[in-house]
Amino acid sequence: GRRTRMIVRWPGTVGAGEVSEAVWWFADVLPTLAELGGGKVPEGVDGVSVAPLLKGEEWEPGERLLYWEFFEGGFRQAARWGDWKVIRPKVGAALQLYDLREDVGEKVNVAGEHPEVERMLEEKVNGARRPSVHWPTALDE
Repeated sequence: GRRTRMIVRWPGTVGAGEVSEAVWWFADVLPTLAELGGGKVPEGVDGVSVAPLLKGEEWEPGERLLYWEFFEGGFRQAARWGDWKVIRPKVGAALQLYDLREDVGEKVNVAGEHPEVERMLEEKVNGARRPSVHWPTALDE
């Protein structure tokens, strides 16, 4: 995952220049727009609505895994869970672990220092991958 700002313009609701440190991702856009527009979210969507956050209300996404796959330059995986982030730089490689509270730039791989977090995130990342005929990897074999 990448640290990319989400920009929202909603005069009268979201103040100009307002900044939030809330973590959300593109999968949250559909549920948010559906809630704001009075629509229904299809089953199986990974995101959650951030409409309360945008309206200045309390918003707590709960503990959830944000998961990404990258295919440019070979298959890679990344996931974020709370303040922890893991990266698998290639198929079969060990996970790299970063503590985003202490290292927002992901400079220091703390794998080996937090074995319980590593095991838990390894299980979560392995469970997040869904084989696809459009994006095949050696993991799908």
